[in-house]
Amino acid sequence: HSWDGATFPPPLRGTVPPIWVAAQGPKACGITGRYADGWIHIHQDFKAWMTSAERVAEGAESAGKDPEFMTRSLSILGVLVSSEEMYQRACASEVVRALVLTLPGSAWTAAGASHPFGDDFAGTSSKELHFFEADRFAESNQAVTPEVLRRLMPCGPAEEVAEYMEQFIRHGVSHVVVLNVAMAGGVRVA
Repeated sequence: HSWDGATFPPPLRGTVPPIWVAAQGPKACGITGRYADGWIHIHQDFKAWMTSAERVAEGAESAGKDPEFMTRSLSILGVLVSSEEMYQRACASEVVRALVLTLPGSAWTAAGASHPFGDDFAGTSSKELHFFEADRFAESNQAVTPEVLRRLMPCGPAEEVAEYMEQFIRHGVSHVVVLNVAMAGGVRVA
């Protein structure tokens, strides 16, 4: 890609903006390390993040870059609520259950659960669009129980979710984006 002729608002005028790439798989992480200024990881669990982070670092080192200078970002789904009652209401929401069903089968497996669409379900990157039909979601959302949800993503008060994220921060994450799915389910959190 070429930035020739592109215009940017100040303070980027005359410079190339930093490029951040969302990458999960081994090849994409290696390419990200070689060419990007920042890396965005879509949360599955800490072990998956560490594996991907190692591949990003290897890619950076192969290009003669110091991987410590790369910006690391984490995008994470969570259920931030202040009480168990609010948590149960969020778990009962069809919207929250549908969002959780879009997670890949590998995330469910890592959490010790079986995805109703199969362990090899690719999540939102699936090319099999029949997974995303309303009837399929409606019959499969019963698999999203409060217990399974707690294993798939951080849940609870903001302090507990922040405590969970500390392990990522200790290992180099400098930006965190939390999508509170409780709000998507119509649960007022404040």
